[in-house]
Amino acid sequence: VETASEMVEVLTPGAIALGRELACRLDTLVTPACPQDADTDTASEALLGLLGDSLMTLDELASVTGQPVATLSSMLLMLELAGKVETLPGNRYQRLHG
Repeated sequence: VETASEMVEVLTPGAIALGRELACRLDTLVTPACPQDADTDTASEALLGLLGDSLMTLDELASVTGQPVATLSSMLLMLELAGKVETLPGNRYQRLHG
């Protein structure tokens, strides 16, 4: 590993796996058996659709979705690790396109 981008490339798969394990332990996103299932993917896609092209704070997302902040935080973390969402100053989130 010689550059920052190589470091991110090497560490991302492990970070994603740890994020999934954390979500499983918190039991907020998946069933007790903790599979990566279609419901989780559907909820993440719905959250991405809600973000659209606007910036939203975590509190705004919680208000609109009715989801607990802890659940949304886990979902947003997974989306950020997947390169679909970016966290901005002020606890705001933006959907990434590409």
